[in-house]
Amino acid sequence: AQYEKVRSLLLKGCALCYLCGNLVSAIQHRSLWGEHGLTPAFRSGRKVRDGRPTPVFEYLLGYGDLQLELLSWCGVLLALCLAKYESAVAAGLSWVCYLSVVNVQADFTYSYGWEWLTCEAGFLAIFLCSPPFLRESQPAPFLVIWLFRWLAFRSLLGMGMSKLGELGDGASACWRDLTCTTTHYFTQPIPNPFSRFFHFLPEFVHKTVAAMTFFEQIVLPFVMLVPWRCARIAAGLCEIFFQFCIVGTGNYAWINFIGALPCLALFDDAFVTMIGGFVSSWWNRFFFRKREGPGDKAVDKENKSVDEKKEVQRPKAGFISAVLFYAPLQIYRLAYKMSLISLFLFMTYKSKDPLFELFSPAPRINNYDNYFFMTSQGVFSSINSIRIQPVLEYQHNYLHHNYYQPLDFKCLPGSPHRTPCFVSPYHQRLDWQTWIHTTASFENILRDNHNDKFEAGSKMIQETPSFLTTLIERILEGDENAARLMGVRLDKLYINHSNATTGDNNVTLFEKRMRKLTPTTKSFVPSESVKIPPQKIRLRYYFYAFAPYDADETMPVPDSHRDTSKHQLALKPFWNEDRVGHEQYEYELDRKRDEHRRRRTGYYAESSQWRHWICGLSILSSFFSIGNYDRKRDSAIPVAALLSLHLVVFTIALFYDYPETWVRAVRPVVERLVVVRRFLPSLHGSMIPEEDLVGAFLRRVDQEFISYAVVRTLTYVLLVVRALVIGRRRASFWNVFEPLVMIYFTYVTWRAASEEEL
Repeated sequence: AQYEKVRSLLLKGCALCYLCGNLVSAIQHRSLWGEHGLTPAFRSGRKVRDGRPTPVFEYLLGYGDLQLELLSWCGVLLALCLAKYESAVAAGLSWVCYLSVVNVQADFTYSYGWEWLTCEAGFLAIFLCSPPFLRESQPAPFLVIWLFRWLAFRSLLGMGMSKLGELGDGASACWRDLTCTTTHYFTQPIPNPFSRFFHFLPEFVHKTVAAMTFFEQIVLPFVMLVPWRCARIAAGLCEIFFQFCIVGTGNYAWINFIGALPCLALFDDAFVTMIGGFVSSWWNRFFFRKREGPGDKAVDKENKSVDEKKEVQRPKAGFISAVLFYAPLQIYRLAYKMSLISLFLFMTYKSKDPLFELFSPAPRINNYDNYFFMTSQGVFSSINSIRIQPVLEYQHNYLHHNYYQPLDFKCLPGSPHRTPCFVSPYHQRLDWQTWIHTTASFENILRDNHNDKFEAGSKMIQETPSFLTTLIERILEGDENAARLMGVRLDKLYINHSNATTGDNNVTLFEKRMRKLTPTTKSFVPSESVKIPPQKIRLRYYFYAFAPYDADETMPVPDSHRDTSKHQLALKPFWNEDRVGHEQYEYELDRKRDEHRRRRTGYYAESSQWRHWICGLSILSSFFSIGNYDRKRDSAIPVAALLSLHLVVFTIALFYDYPETWVRAVRPVVERLVVVRRFLPSLHGSMIPEEDLVGAFLRRVDQEFISYAVVRTLTYVLLVVRALVIGRRRASFWNVFEPLVMIYFTYVTWRAASEEEL
């Protein structure tokens, strides 16, 4: 059997998991566990927890927020390249980059099993690719295909055995009663809009689903290893179908995608061709059809005749060419085959640890080395029967009204009328970590207090996770990067000073505070861009459950949601909520928090919400420039210009939050420039010390160069150059999709520059 198409599917699946992980890292990790995050993993240029290798940080970039973002965006580009080129170099670099991020051992990243599974599958993907530096592609190695099957067997069997483990040691009794799914859909980490439908299905359906879960995780793994092709293919189809059914019931990041990925190794090229024949033909017909021009046939005939002449006139290999080329090539191929055999023996030896874990009395999720060569999985063996959810609310005392407004998470339940989100395979790390430390943990507090919700509520307030209290403090201090982790718009959370009236002669509270700080000032007119954070934030705990479909439309809204609009009240509630006790955690900063906010340089107060969009679209456009380049039809000069412009745009957007780092990086170069030496004497009249003239010059350049106005100008130049390149290409799906990306790119840069000018 051949496995070329199966190899392509496996590599594209690994690329998808890498893409999700690196995209989440680029957007969220700095605010979560960066140097100034909720639980910092970097301090003073070093990582907090030692013991695991982080090759890229340790030997190449160093530790810091800038290095973390740069590595994450490079991982995004490498994932795209792996999906298109299926290169062993791209697979190896992707594995090293993602391993470096996971091995930092941050609280929001390291404890998740699918991160380990991504590293394990990514390591196998390196050997699945054809070896580099060879003209012809090598066949897909069957040993690596078999190792992917072995990975599917271990991961699925581990999930099933963990549900059959000893009670009280991680396994819930509801699995033996086949009733776990009666509460799982509303107590899971992040429900989606379809979860409520599955929750209200009849009881016999829930028991059937639980029984099918045991069949899928206990029986099917052994069918995957049988030598009969039909049984193996049937097991793979059943498992992939089951995994994507789970995707439809909840948001589990890419855990179901990485779980279904090794099951693709159960197929072969004949089966993939049979299943995807109609889909691929339709796809190629409408998107990848090549339209031949009038001179294409003549050019093809000329190329064919030239190739025939080359084949006829090809000289025989002599002794010198055999020594210089043929012998090293054969040695290289032999080394590649020996590496495959060594990999198979190594992974077989490493399998003893997860096998002992699988058949232990209480199997758990675990890893056994610093590189995640071999792991054991065991997710959702414990199912909660109730959902205890923290609810955050904020208050602006200086507004005309004086009530609390909901400060909802991105996807966790909050306002009763809000419909859950659908984000899979993307991962909301703050929401998951909050669920782990509250819903998955606080049920024991209620049980220990004999279901007395008043005593349990007081205990829950005392054991509130530290990262939640830090999050509250950061939002009150005006940290917009922390506020973007929540699901409330910034213009509602941080109101403009002109709207913050106190009712005292229509004077803004911001102006009152500034007058107290500067009593000699008679009048103070702050900038229109100044925004005021909330005055108070309180935290309460609530029980949440799905509201029935026939719930009353005029359901009374609790005091915590008095701000619910009339439009929302007209809708049927999605959730029923009940407060846990009467205790609450209320936090209020003192009057000096505005002054503290001005001193707060480490929290990236001037960071724009469009910065991640500009970096991501720059990476995507660069990938299009490389992927659509045709050496026969495209000129190399416009493509090189495109890549250079994209690199400049990406660099400006990336360094926008790190001006001091930019000065330190560019200073050695600027000091050697003759132009700067001529310009420096003009600064002598200022109050700047003479030894810091270069730094003053670079800071002046920052104001002119590191700005979104420059990015907008460069984007317009990119549009012109890209139009010249695309105009010479044939019509295809990607060449239609690429201008749409550039149009949105232009819109994003225009918005960012407009906000900066304000």
